[in-house]
Amino acid sequence: MQFNLNKNIGLLLLSIFALLSFIASQSFEKKSIAKQSLNKSVENRFYLNSTKILNTAKSGIYLFTLEADYAEQESKDLIKFYNVKITYTPESKVSWSLTSDIASKYSENEFLILKGNVIAKSGKSLTDETIIYSDELELDPSNYIVKTDSQVTIKLGDHNLTAIGMLATLNKDKLELQSQINGTFLPSVLL
Repeated sequence: MQFNLNKNIGLLLLSIFALLSFIASQSFEKKSIAKQSLNKSVENRFYLNSTKILNTAKSGIYLFTLEADYAEQESKDLIKFYNVKITYTPESKVSWSLTSDIASKYSENEFLILKGNVIAKSGKSLTDETIIYSDELELDPSNYIVKTDSQVTIKLGDHNLTAIGMLATLNKDKLELQSQINGTFLPSVLL
């Protein structure tokens, strides 16, 4: 009788071990399936941290640098850069830099779409400095063109202007405002 009891205990332990193995394998399989479905949703995307892109003109002159905290390939045709700073070089003879929360680059376009807290600033002295604020700007960096149909605020030294729509040619320091232009220019007070 003793011999049969050991045999039954062994069979019972083996059955319990098999049941626990089955439960563990099912749990692992569910986690694996969930992980695969998560991977499929971000399939073929690329991410870059501390992105720095240097751009040159056709002539080989170093034009500008685009720096971003990170970049994400949204689709085959779209890359987004986050916390962006675009700086023109002295070789380009353009004294402007631009910052924004996001810069989007579509493969079919030469320009960048800057969105969120966009600031374009001339690199001149503080008294001659021009700053453009907007929520959205389109930048053609190789042709030095900045434009928007959105509202802009322009700070010219101590003076401010607002307008809807703007076209700026950065290498010529030329600025054209489109509509609803408002501003106040006060004379300088001499002490």
